[in-house]
Amino acid sequence: DGYIDDEFFMKTYLEGKRNSNPRGYYAYKIELERLGIEKDLIEQFRSNYFPPSEEVKDGIKLIQKWFKQGETCRERMINRLTQKGFSFEIAEWAFAQFQANHQNE
Repeated sequence: DGYIDDEFFMKTYLEGKRNSNPRGYYAYKIELERLGIEKDLIEQFRSNYFPPSEEVKDGIKLIQKWFKQGETCRERMINRLTQKGFSFEIAEWAFAQFQANHQNE
């Protein structure tokens, strides 16, 4: 019964968070657990609405922002992403995508 409400809540909550202050899945997972959302629902929600490809897009947005602010060190950017809840793999993937796109510009 609460499933639909929880799913709607997660979708609107994450859309707002991703637009204003993008973070990785693990940061959102901790927040949602603290708000009382069941772990199974969070995992199911991730596969339906927040796949790794979307997380990479958020990571690229952050890297672009930091790059414009003068940050160029790959390790620092990857560390910053992991501190924001991105897995190391997603952080590396996002940086590789950013680098490929940046070189083509």
